[in-house]
Amino acid sequence: MVVDFMEKAAFLKDELEAFYHRVKPYTGETVQHHAVARLRTAVSKMEVFAEDPGSLWKQLSAEQRWGYLQLASHIGMATYELIDCGRVQEILARNQGESFVGLMSPVKRSERLRRMPRSASLRFRV
Repeated sequence: MVVDFMEKAAFLKDELEAFYHRVKPYTGETVQHHAVARLRTAVSKMEVFAEDPGSLWKQLSAEQRWGYLQLASHIGMATYELIDCGRVQEILARNQGESFVGLMSPVKRSERLRRMPRSASLRFRV
């Protein structure tokens, strides 16, 4: 059975767009937590397809090769977003006065990333 990488990439792209739509400064924390859980589930389902196709690569059409590369790229983007949300949760645990919504605004995100120690990224696993 040949994997349809274009279909898998389109699915993950849709999940990323849904995540970005839900994780905005004006949405509630419950909605944002649900979006994170949904994206984490989608990534876990698609990771198996992003493994090295090995000898299958030569049998894939050019379109399917591009689909594989898009899938791998979308997994990378989704993983980054999940790690970023994990950092937000760590900050919230330390600073009870701030909200998830406020920390996810673009200005707060850039400030937050500058303040995070480099070793903190090693503690987060998706």
